[in-house]
Amino acid sequence: MNTSNSIDFLYDGVRVGVLDPGGFPRKEGVISYMPYRSGSHLALHQAITAADSPECTCEIEGVAYSFVVESCLEYGRLVVRDVRSG
Repeated sequence: MNTSNSIDFLYDGVRVGVLDPGGFPRKEGVISYMPYRSGSHLALHQAITAADSPECTCEIEGVAYSFVVESCLEYGRLVVRDVRSG
């Protein structure tokens, strides 16, 4: 993934990784990301494992988005739903 135009995304207000803005779904779908090696990334995956439906946030081109992470397909790929802007 080319990270020069990538977007940070957050869980509980802390950066988890970077998204490819061209692959961000506007409703639901699969997103590709490059994780940060951090406690927040671990916390996100612990919440996914516990079926807590963790909510993440990001900003793309000045628009704030939130989305719920449904599952992790594989390293660097998340299934998201309930994508909201504004």
